[in-house]
Amino acid sequence: MASRKKKVESKKINTDEFFAAIEQIAAEKMIDPSFLYEQFREALIKAAKRNDAEERKKYEAKKRREFKERKAKRLQRYLAGEITEEEAYAEEDADQALIDAEAEKDPSENETIGCVIDPEKKIVRIFRRFKIVETVEAYNEMTLEQVEELRKDGDEREYGVGDIFEIEIEEPEVLGRLFAMNVKGIIHQGISEEERARKARSISEKDKEVVTAKIHYVDSETGDARILIGPDYFTLRRADMLPGDKPEPGDDIKVYVSVENVNGEEGKTYANISRRDPGMVKRLFEMEVPEISDGTVEIIAVSREAGSRTKIAVSAVKPNVDPLGACIGPRGQRINTVIKELHGEKIDVIPFNTDPTKYIAAALSPAKVVEVTIEKSEDGAKNACSVTVPNDQLSLAIGNKGQNVRLAAKLTGWKIDIKPEDDRFGLLSRN
Repeated sequence: MASRKKKVESKKINTDEFFAAIEQIAAEKMIDPSFLYEQFREALIKAAKRNDAEERKKYEAKKRREFKERKAKRLQRYLAGEITEEEAYAEEDADQALIDAEAEKDPSENETIGCVIDPEKKIVRIFRRFKIVETVEAYNEMTLEQVEELRKDGDEREYGVGDIFEIEIEEPEVLGRLFAMNVKGIIHQGISEEERARKARSISEKDKEVVTAKIHYVDSETGDARILIGPDYFTLRRADMLPGDKPEPGDDIKVYVSVENVNGEEGKTYANISRRDPGMVKRLFEMEVPEISDGTVEIIAVSREAGSRTKIAVSAVKPNVDPLGACIGPRGQRINTVIKELHGEKIDVIPFNTDPTKYIAAALSPAKVVEVTIEKSEDGAKNACSVTVPNDQLSLAIGNKGQNVRLAAKLTGWKIDIKPEDDRFGLLSRN
């Protein structure tokens, strides 16, 4: 190999500029500098391996030629009567055993390229590793005599068979135009992946939370808004806004964040940014009502048709606490704060009850209920009920286009059929 012909005087990268550039990129991209150092180290190793592969191919080709030459000479010696058939086979088996042993080696044992980047000491080293042996039988091996010939001045270490000897690679071997292009691509790819991972970690910390975002840009055609949450940009689609939302660049807007793993893969997340999610109403109440945040009052369920109406069921965890009064607040201050954020969306606060008949009756508020009758299905499961209301409350119980009964059914988890107290109009059913 060319690297074994003379002692190598390594030429160093301009480390001051290199480390300063890495630190600057890391600061701009808000990522760990150690990540960039690892990316650069891998790029250096990859480039050096490309050069090293050529030397390895030459060495392996030489070994194959020597194997064929020995095989041909064995045949000649056998035909000349210099060796017996058994001796010829024994020599061939010995050669084949060396080839098999090399093929069965752990790949890590054939790893000859190493690289060290030490930001504290401002050191960048690229080197080849060789195992010191008595007889060279592999590409990554070297005798003690070769070590003595190649060791650098000042290297006073005592080497022996079995030790590892490192030869530093001259950087011009590695740092060419092709390397510069490759390392740029590797680092850019690494930065992109790390930024995505950092963004995923950052937004995952805000899962199921209402956060304040800054509107950066609004698409005049789609109405979608580009918003800034912390240092990262996300898209708030027009379909995920409320009817009363009129976003303008520079405005602050509260949004609900929900995060899902893509195909269940850890680290690969999808963030849904919305103002229509029922979770937003729940979190707004938790932010406005101290009794909810301290655990005195619990939100049991929320059903919502965003921009129009929401029903929220609450229960007191501690006795002598009025969960409805806590959510509404003095003179309606707390609930009005939530309603204002949602541009006037109507909100019904419902007292939860373990008795399904009382819970269903309350869920149909503001309509009054005469009777709730639990109906059993053929398999005996109680999953439907019939609700009787005064004649003049029928429209109110059903709601505009069935909205009130629809939200009540979703809140309670029951199928609800509504009929008037005087059934002159026949049975009316809304689910």
